Amino acid sequence: APDPSKCYYPKGAYPVDIDFHGGKAQFKAFAKASKGGHIVLCSSTGTTDPDNFLDKLGNGFISFYKLNEEAFLMSSGLPYTIVKPCGLLDTPAATNELVVGHDDETKLNPPTISRADVARVMFEAVMLPDKASNLRFDLCSKSGPATTDISKVFEAAKYPWQQAHEQVVV
Repeated sequence: APDPSKCYYPKGAYPVDIDFHGGKAQFKAFAKASKGGHIVLCSSTGTTDPDNFLDKLGNGFISFYKLNEEAFLMSSGLPYTIVKPCGLLDTPAATNELVVGHDDETKLNPPTISRADVARVMFEAVMLPDKASNLRFDLCSKSGPATTDISKVFEAAKYPWQQAHEQVVV
């Protein structure tokens, strides 16, 4: 296994610079230019596991700063969708079943997803803000029927209290 202590970030390119300060600057600029439009953010799984392997890379604490970037966005008042993919692969899209979870509780072996599938989900979040707004979810894949209807991903990403309920008229 690679030794995380041998990794480094160039000056000015640490996760605090890119993910946290850079993310905040982008959200502020977008909010001003778009008058409050919908932001779709690609973050990462692993943000609930302090001092994980990714955080140890170059002592950059990337998961910590990604989590803080997410918190900033969620508290900004802007509509958002936060997609938190697991391990990224360079494989074709739409060949596996997409799996949604929260708070790193999805335990798949291996925990992977195609970059192309992440792009599909993010594109649909931009195109379907009414279905994807104010969602934050982990995204992985597993062998199974390919997920073709991305709106089902957004529905699965909702907590039970966010899901549509029938109204009873009396």
